[in-house]
Amino acid sequence: MIRAPMEGGTTMSWLWWALPLALLTFLWRLNRYLNGLRKAQVARILVSMITVICGILAVCDGWRMGLTVFVGTWVLALAYTPIALRCARMLTHGRPDLGVSRYNDRQTAMLINIGMERWLPHMDRVERRERKRLARAIADALGDRRIRQVLARNDATVRDIEALCGRMEVSGLPPRLKTRAIRNPEFLSYFLRHSEPAMDYQGKYTRNILDKESHVTLTLWAMHNPGGAAPP
Repeated sequence: MIRAPMEGGTTMSWLWWALPLALLTFLWRLNRYLNGLRKAQVARILVSMITVICGILAVCDGWRMGLTVFVGTWVLALAYTPIALRCARMLTHGRPDLGVSRYNDRQTAMLINIGMERWLPHMDRVERRERKRLARAIADALGDRRIRQVLARNDATVRDIEALCGRMEVSGLPPRLKTRAIRNPEFLSYFLRHSEPAMDYQGKYTRNILDKESHVTLTLWAMHNPGGAAPP
């Protein structure tokens, strides 16, 4: 039986599972924010190893112990999130994966799994929810004094924020990242200063990016740090 030190075991008896479990949990969380083609495989391996340790604990000390440690691992993973993200920013030179690739992969997988006939009605529902979410995000942004100041300095209005939402640099983001971009005064200011008013082929108001460098900057900014400063 595995015993903690206060139950009479050796002072090191619990370290064989506690330290590896803490390390594996951190690596699992860190992997979430790193870039690479093998992220999913690495995540499955780490989760399998964590599950094995919890299973051994359940066999040795009972299912309550195994379940407690398993739940505690998820709590620890949440606690690791800011640290893992900070480390990922350093390792990726300010360009961590915030979930854009996973979001797009899920959309593609859903299309393949449910077929086009079911996909189109599903997307209609998703777009209705997205429009409602964007309307709330824009309303929240307009309630921010800094956003209003940016609009005033650039002689812009709410339709310029809507134009930002329709740009390819932002439109493909997961909803939570899109909301961060809309509510980021630095991001909005850069967009307004490096774009010009235009009309699309449907006669709808939009804004065209002035140069390729600005397009690249906005794309990387939206993908890697939409709520903060521009990535290096």
